[in-house]
Amino acid sequence: MYGLDFLLPLMFIAPMLATMVVVFSLRHLFYHRFFSPINGRALNEPGQSLRKRLDDALIRLYLEASLGPLVALTPIVFGMGRMVITDRQNWLEWAIYGFVSTLIVFVLGGMILATYQRIHRLKLGLACELSVADILRPLDGKGDGGFAVFNNLPTPQGSISAVVLTPAGVYSVVTKARTRPPHIDLGQPVVVEKEQLHFPHMREHQPIREARSMCRWLSQQLEVSLGEPIGVTGVVALPAWHVQGGQAGPDVRVLGGHQLLDVLGDLGATKHRLSETQHKALHTLLTRWTAGNVHFPSK
Repeated sequence: MYGLDFLLPLMFIAPMLATMVVVFSLRHLFYHRFFSPINGRALNEPGQSLRKRLDDALIRLYLEASLGPLVALTPIVFGMGRMVITDRQNWLEWAIYGFVSTLIVFVLGGMILATYQRIHRLKLGLACELSVADILRPLDGKGDGGFAVFNNLPTPQGSISAVVLTPAGVYSVVTKARTRPPHIDLGQPVVVEKEQLHFPHMREHQPIREARSMCRWLSQQLEVSLGEPIGVTGVVALPAWHVQGGQAGPDVRVLGGHQLLDVLGDLGATKHRLSETQHKALHTLLTRWTAGNVHFPSK
């Protein structure tokens, strides 16, 4: 029967389909999220949002590299099965099988390349997040608890890399990973002029706007929670760069990696001081927020 010529070759691709099911079911091996043995909650580590995105990208690369070749070979294997079973050879049909497989290979190659580039960017971003967390670690508990660092705080607008509570106020730190092209000398700084970051090879204003929006949102939420206005200073952290003229307005600062500790730990930088009651209330609220026990509204 003519229909059997197309049904019987399916037995040749059945093992490939079974292999696809096994490969797909093993994708969870690439998840690196750890859960607390005490309460079963996911542990909140520095750069956790980037870790999750990196895990998702690695799973996608795994599926593309594992399932992709099987999918690309399926038309060829099906065509070989047809060639074995049928008595009539239709060379146009075989050409279609070959064209489909070739097209799948080209599409698959583009997808793998794009995913690899995404993984490279996410790894750079995670490295910058971890470096900022490492730089700020000496501040945590400095001055008999006057300083406290809270990493990776989730918000409706995205995660805040770190919130630093000091006796002088609250700092909202947003980390940005920006690569240095090979032709740019290490001594060339980033110059801050008004609302723009002037890199040696480009200009950018989005990080400052994002930091300002984040610190304003945080200030509003703290005021609602504590019942009194709390000033928050936004910080754009550029770990791989030296920053020149880091004041981007009264509420945002742009700092290089080596400048973070000096600026945030300097109590003489401002005359404003939090009262003991405010400091304790902020510490309690931020601790609960880090533990996932505080959920702020989106507006």
